[in-house]
Amino acid sequence: RERLLADYDRSAAALRAACGTPSALYLYPFAEAGQSPGADPLAEEVNREAVTRHFSLAFIGGSHPFNGPGSDPFSLSRLRVPGDWEPARLLAELAASQPRSRPQEALGSAQDWTFEREAELHAGELHITDHAAAWLRGTDAWSDLEVSARLQPDADATGALYARYAGARSWLRVTLDADGLRVQERIGPRLITLHRHPSGGVPQALRHIRLRLRNNRAWVWLDDKPVAENLPVAPSTARGRVGLGSERGHLTVDAFAARPLPSRWLLANSIRLAPPDTRETLQAVLPNWFRAGTPAALAVTAQQDLLDAARTGIRTLPLVTGGASLTDDDARAWAAAIDAELVRANAKSLTPTLAVEGPATALAAELRNLNYRIAHLLTPAEALARGRALALAAPDETLAIQTGGPEAAAAVDWLIRTLPARRLAVREPDGALAAGLTTLAPVAAGSTQKQDPL
Repeated sequence: RERLLADYDRSAAALRAACGTPSALYLYPFAEAGQSPGADPLAEEVNREAVTRHFSLAFIGGSHPFNGPGSDPFSLSRLRVPGDWEPARLLAELAASQPRSRPQEALGSAQDWTFEREAELHAGELHITDHAAAWLRGTDAWSDLEVSARLQPDADATGALYARYAGARSWLRVTLDADGLRVQERIGPRLITLHRHPSGGVPQALRHIRLRLRNNRAWVWLDDKPVAENLPVAPSTARGRVGLGSERGHLTVDAFAARPLPSRWLLANSIRLAPPDTRETLQAVLPNWFRAGTPAALAVTAQQDLLDAARTGIRTLPLVTGGASLTDDDARAWAAAIDAELVRANAKSLTPTLAVEGPATALAAELRNLNYRIAHLLTPAEALARGRALALAAPDETLAIQTGGPEAAAAVDWLIRTLPARRLAVREPDGALAAGLTTLAPVAAGSTQKQDPL
């Protein structure tokens, strides 16, 4: 460790002397940061400690030109451009790597994939050798998804289906080998096994794996039979690439499909208001639990609704109304009261995001100080006037436009020029919708349960 840290110190000093300014970017030689199986167990840890001392970004991979939101800044990928490429080839490569929202119905062609080490698509099959991988292009920002593949690892091989791969230190995968199936999560230096399932005596047969991710829950099927349900996934494993890899040995894949799941929020005071056949499409429910001027108190039924939603992978975003007119002191007191009630009800861990109506800047800031993220519910006029400023106040917070119509469309057109679609939500329209937007669904018409107005 001392030798490596000293090497980095001398390197950074030499570069600073030659350039007249500190270097911001580091490129790992041979794309090796100590993450390969043959490396010393401490190599990755020491390399990362040294690099983060002197640099702001670091590149490991060299076959992929796009780094999606949430990518590890010290585990980025770049594209090596061969000197004999014509401009059209480079532009085509960049275009193929743009974010995608369309599903992939089969293995497709080599243009649909980027390959690391010895992996290739040949005669309708993916062949992946020891420690190689194939990544589906354009999936760097995928979060909620369903992906399936038919795998056949060699007798001594371990094949893996990856999702939410944000770098070598953050991913979820399902592995298959002679011992059976494992669901594993990588969080920084830790590798956590969430579930094990025995092989069933057919380790070398083609096996069909299906993985579904919704919010922080995972479901897994093996040969169309459920083997793991409602597995908890860490919040940090939020989004990333979809791909296939071999931990050791040779892996053959002859079928593949992947699709992002729609992001749909329900404006309702209870998950019970959602018809059962629609819940599979829901990502979140927004119950109006907190109203300025009334005591912050959660009913027992609200707590039960929260648990019922969490068990099915649906987030609860408690809605806070009336906060836009509060003074700074009142906003601080109201935020503290909301936090205290969620802690009392053992609900804070299940409600990391609160939905705040209107451009309630002071209240949002106080809630952030209490470690909540904010989803802002705005009118079209508020979104046009204050949307960009609210979006800049914190990274990755969502702006939701409560009403539809031409004004809402104009607000979306204005905001989407500077914000990714995943940060915008709109009332469900009758016509086409820009890819990647979250939609807001009102409570179903004809419900017999009372729904408080927003």
